This record gives sequence, structure tokens and C-alpha cells, in this order.
Amino acid sequence: MEDRELARILEEVSEEMELMKQRLLWKITCHRKRREAGSDENDGRPPEKREWSFFSLD
Repeated sequence: MEDRELARILEEVSEEMELMKQRLLWKITCHRKRREAGSDENDGRPPEKREWSFFSLD
């Protein structure tokens, strides 16, 4: 592979990782806000789903 091609691939991967990081931070923030508001306890999901749901990248 040429250096240019490797640099392009690295840039694409870096952009994808940054988007994933932003999404995860957003989900964590939403989870914390729900927890602070008390709504996380009464949303009908089992406790294990409430605790880990913010890790889902769906």
C-alpha cells in the first residue's frame, strides 16, 4: 500500500472513532440526566437494561 492510501484509511478510521466517541458521550449524558431526574427508575425496563443501555450504539 502506498503512504497516501494508508493515510486516507487512517483518516477514515479516525473520523469513525470520533463519531462513535461523540455518540457514546451523548448517550452517557442522556443516561445521567435521566438518572438525576429520577425517570430512569420508572421507565419499565428491568434494572440490568437500565444500567447498561447507554452503552448500546444503536
